[in-house]
Amino acid sequence: METESLPETLPEGMISYQAPALTYAQTRHPQHERPEVTYQKVYQWIKDQGLRLNCDAFTQLEFYPMDGDLNELAFEIYIPIH
Repeated sequence: METESLPETLPEGMISYQAPALTYAQTRHPQHERPEVTYQKVYQWIKDQGLRLNCDAFTQLEFYPMDGDLNELAFEIYIPIH
């Protein structure tokens, strides 16, 4: 969950991660599609644009809506690129 600030101590079992300022390819995974299909499409788009993955940070971020249906969840995908 995104927050404006962190408490001095996190609840047990939680971690904190601060995403660096990078350039990202972003797409929305629709509810009706399998996640691997969405990932295949965005990675193909990155390749078709002549871009490269930025593997110095992490492979991808996924942002889920707080009120989404857990059985058919749409979410945002961010992949760091050069």
